[in-house]
Amino acid sequence: MTTTRYTLTCLSPVHVGSGNQLSKFDGVYRDRQWFAIDLDAVLAHPGVDANALARDMSARHFSWDVWLEQHGLAASDVALYALPCPQDPEAVAIREAMKNHLRRPYLPGTSVKGALRTAVLTQLLTDDHKAGTQGWRNIQQKLGALEGNPRWLGQPIERAVLGRNPNHDLMRAVQVVDSHPAASERLAVGLVWTYTLRGERLVEKREANGDYKSFVEWLLPGASLRLAIRLDEYLFGDVARRELRFRNAQEQAVRGLARTCNAQAQTLMATEKAFFSTYGPAVLHEFYQELEVTLRDLPEGAFLLNVGWGGGWEAKTLGDLLRTALGQEGFQKLRQQHRLGRNPAAPFPKTRRLAYEGGAAQWPMGWVKLTPGEG
Repeated sequence: MTTTRYTLTCLSPVHVGSGNQLSKFDGVYRDRQWFAIDLDAVLAHPGVDANALARDMSARHFSWDVWLEQHGLAASDVALYALPCPQDPEAVAIREAMKNHLRRPYLPGTSVKGALRTAVLTQLLTDDHKAGTQGWRNIQQKLGALEGNPRWLGQPIERAVLGRNPNHDLMRAVQVVDSHPAASERLAVGLVWTYTLRGERLVEKREANGDYKSFVEWLLPGASLRLAIRLDEYLFGDVARRELRFRNAQEQAVRGLARTCNAQAQTLMATEKAFFSTYGPAVLHEFYQELEVTLRDLPEGAFLLNVGWGGGWEAKTLGDLLRTALGQEGFQKLRQQHRLGRNPAAPFPKTRRLAYEGGAAQWPMGWVKLTPGEG
């Protein structure tokens, strides 16, 4: 087992959710902070009756803000934790981030490994495409016959490229350990707005039923965490090779994770930079220009990755490679079959989730840099 330790640095806001969504029953907004309420602390306060509180919370217009004021309590006195928050979420739920038992944020290894898996899959298919192999032609046929739930469309392709079942899966060789927690001060509540194309401009999506925005607990740009990635050398040895039959290209894609991930990052950056150059906002185009410089100047063994929620369709799928495999007609057919966008003639995807600050979009979600060494 070979272990490489990395310092992971957030280059844009990063959100990996716990699955919980926090509502007005879970906290209160005051003075540009979100306070998560500790019910035990509330009930421990003299004069607070549990039954009366339950009745109050069952009221349609219950508000911790009003309730705490009526009972002479400060939010800070009964809070599990407090985070900076740009504005009152009001009725919009807050997506909670993964935290440890001390409520410090961390990145689960599964989230990082999922991004690594996409990069390895993309690299292997790109190599087959460039070589024009029979494997690539088989993949084209499989892509043209994709059916069923859109959430699981990629499974036949993953099995064909990475292994037919979990026991024979190439990514068994890669183990990603949960990161060490970051300091609590590196977490905040942020606003993510869905932007969509209106004519030739990317604008905030607003409909009659409301704005398309989300509040999330995110790791701030500049936050650093430490994690380790382990490579199981045994699975590439002579004994395992006879059973697993991993190809040389598969082994090299995993052994050269930095090269593999940076190749995918470069392709994704070029796609996104061109998109924002055409449709705006300019600050996103500038972000990707700066990210290209970061990629160019990476030290040996370092790589870029897009992880977590909000990275978008291009980051979580085969992206342009899928368009190449299917051709324009085949890709349009796939979109229509699985309702990927309402207008087949419009660019796809035509929406982006963008991190919002100071009244405007500032970053894409999920970009991180992994540098070998403890940091």
